[in-house]
Amino acid sequence: MIDELRVRTPDLRRQEQALNHDLQSVVDHAKDRGAGDRDTWLRLAETLTGSIDRLRASAIAEMLDVADRQRIVLSW
Repeated sequence: MIDELRVRTPDLRRQEQALNHDLQSVVDHAKDRGAGDRDTWLRLAETLTGSIDRLRASAIAEMLDVADRQRIVLSW
């Protein structure tokens, strides 16, 4: 199980970095736009943030049972 996590981690990190980059682009764009568009862009940023959180949670949950998670935490 740990070996599978090590294999998947680089891909998940790339996905996370891409979502973070998209989120930062949205935030930067929202700062440059007027107040009317700002609400739309901020809602999109919140959606992207939620996607990042779900990506993290699902990647861990689908691969690890409680004992595996405890071993990882204890090894840090």
